[in-house]
Amino acid sequence: MQYFERAEFEYHPENQAPYDLLLTQLGTFRNGAKQNPAHSAARIELPHQAGHAATMVKASGDNIVWQELRPAPGPPNSHTPPPTYLGTPFYNLTSGQVYTVTADAGSYDLAGPLFAWTDAGGSIEIEDLNSGEHYQLNGPSGYEPAIHGRTVAWMHFSTDETSIFSEEIGSAEVRNVVTYSKAQLNNGLIGAPQISDTYIVWSVSHSQGPSGTDYEIYAYDRRTSTSKVVVSFSTPATDNSVRYALDGTRLVWTETPGLYYTDLSSGQPVELYNHWADSPTINGDLVLWNASGADRSCYEEQCHIWADQLNDGQAFQLTTDPGAQLGPVVDGDLLIWTEPTQDNGNKIVIASLSHLLAIAGK
Repeated sequence: MQYFERAEFEYHPENQAPYDLLLTQLGTFRNGAKQNPAHSAARIELPHQAGHAATMVKASGDNIVWQELRPAPGPPNSHTPPPTYLGTPFYNLTSGQVYTVTADAGSYDLAGPLFAWTDAGGSIEIEDLNSGEHYQLNGPSGYEPAIHGRTVAWMHFSTDETSIFSEEIGSAEVRNVVTYSKAQLNNGLIGAPQISDTYIVWSVSHSQGPSGTDYEIYAYDRRTSTSKVVVSFSTPATDNSVRYALDGTRLVWTETPGLYYTDLSSGQPVELYNHWADSPTINGDLVLWNASGADRSCYEEQCHIWADQLNDGQAFQLTTDPGAQLGPVVDGDLLIWTEPTQDNGNKIVIASLSHLLAIAGK
C-alpha cells in the first residue's frame, strides 16, 4: 500500500538546493495532524539529493535534524571507503526553513528547539534552533550528549577514567553521575547515555571473545541520586549490538534475539518481541522498532517498523511498504524514518502515526 498525497511546491530561496523547493504540505502537516489526524496527509518525503544519505535522524517539536552523508559508490564491503560527511541539516516543519547547524557534529541530540552536539574538538555545543542563542556548559569535554528539557548528559573520557556527567543549561552545578576506573571497566565499554525527566540510563559491555559479549544496563534516578543495575544479559559473538531507549520511567532494549521493556520505578523485565530487533524507541505506551519478522538481522530489503502498545502487549507490523523503513522516530503524531534509494543513498519520510495505527486496526 502506498500513502502518497498530492501537494504543491513552494519556493524557498533562503534554502540551499535541494531544499529550496519544498512541499507546501510540510508546513501544514503537523497542524493538520493536531486538529484532525484522520484528515491529515498520510505520508510525505523530504527532498532528496541524488547520492546522499540521511542518518541519525532526530525530531522534537517542529524540528528535524540529521547527518547528511555521501556514501562511496558501489555496494558496501570491507574495501569500501567511508562515506563523506556533509554536515548536519536542520529542518523546521512549520516554516520550511532549512540550514546546516554545524559541519562537524560527531554525535548529537535534540529536545524541542535545543540542539546539543559534540564538535571535532570534543566540546559540547548547544544551540536554540529557534532563536539562534548559544549556550556553554561548565562541565568537562565529552561525547554522546543526550538532552531532555534543559538538562544534558554526556560521556567524558580521560587517561584513567570514563565518566558520565549531567548539567542543567544555565546552572553552575555539574553532576557526576558515574565514574569507572580502567580497572573497574577491565577493557569494557560504556554505552551512550539516554536521559528523561527522572532517569539517566547507560550500558556497560565486556567482550568474552568467541563466546559473545556480556551487558549490564544501569539506571540513575535523578530524584534520589542513586543508581541500580536494571538487567544483565549476554549476546552471541555474531551479534553484539544492543540498543535501548528511555521515556520517563519506561525503558526498552534489545537482546539477541528479543525486545524487552520495564518500568524503572516498579516493574520487572517483560519480553515484547521474541525475534531479532533493532532501533527501538518508546513514546508513552507505544514502542516501535525495526524487524525483519524472523530470527535474522534486518536486511534493508525486508526491514519494516513494528510496534507494541503496552496496554495490550501484542506486537504487530506497522509499515508494509515495499523496501525498508529504517530507524523509527516519533514526534507527537508524526512517525519519521529513512528509506534506501536506488542511487545508493536514502531519504527521510514523514507519516501520520495515527493513520498508520488505524490501518493496522489499532
